[in-house]
Parts: sequence; C-alpha cells; structure tokens
Amino acid sequence: MTSPYLKEFEELISGLIFFVCQTQTKNPFTCEGVPNLRSQNFLRELKLIDLLIDVLIYPFEGDPPLYNISELTQRSPFTKIC
Repeated sequence: MTSPYLKEFEELISGLIFFVCQTQTKNPFTCEGVPNLRSQNFLRELKLIDLLIDVLIYPFEGDPPLYNISELTQRSPFTKIC
C-alpha cells in the first residue's frame, strides 16, 4: 500500500538534505558533500530532528498501523525514505 503523501514527503526530505549539505550530486539519498553547519544548527534549534523522528514513527503506530515493520523490504518506498 503506497500512501499518496509518500512522494511529497520524499521531496521534503530531499530538500532538507540539500539544505544542510553542499553537494554537486542530484540524488539526495546517495549524495556526499560538505556539511553546511549554519543550516544544521538552525534546524537543530528548531528541534526539527525530534519532529522527523515522530514523523518516521507515526506510520508504525495505530490500529491497524499503516506499515508493519516486519514486512518492510529493501524495495518498500518507506524504507528508501528511512
């Protein structure tokens, strides 16, 4: 089951990766680059990491949960985001 918001969430995470890292790569999930410390400090002060952890935990909670962690594979869209 693919959530309609999964693509939008992937784009949001991609934007955050490029915000905190200076790189020439176009693929945010395999990029390596120079960290932008100013941007990283800004996001830390906003407590964005805490919010992202909550967002990643949410699909595994509830009755029934959106995803069952034991059924995820390497090809699952959610695994790519994690």
